[in-house]
Amino acid sequence: MSSSNNEESTSTFSFEKPSSNKQQKKKKAQLVFKKVEALVKIYWYYTTYAKEVISYINYKLTLEDVLF
Repeated sequence: MSSSNNEESTSTFSFEKPSSNKQQKKKKAQLVFKKVEALVKIYWYYTTYAKEVISYINYKLTLEDVLF
C-alpha cells in the first residue's frame, strides 16, 4: 500500500511540475517586461530632461550673446 502511495505522489508531483514551471516562466516573463518598461521610462525621462537642459543652456547663451 505504501508503494502505491509513493507512485501516486510521484505521478502527482511530476504532473504538477510542468504547470508550476510554466507559471514560473510566465512570472519571469512578466518581470522581464516590467524591467524593460522601467528602463524605457528612465531613458525617456533622462533624454527629455537632457533636451530641456540643453534648450535652457542654449537660451541662456543666446541671451548672453544679445546682451553682451
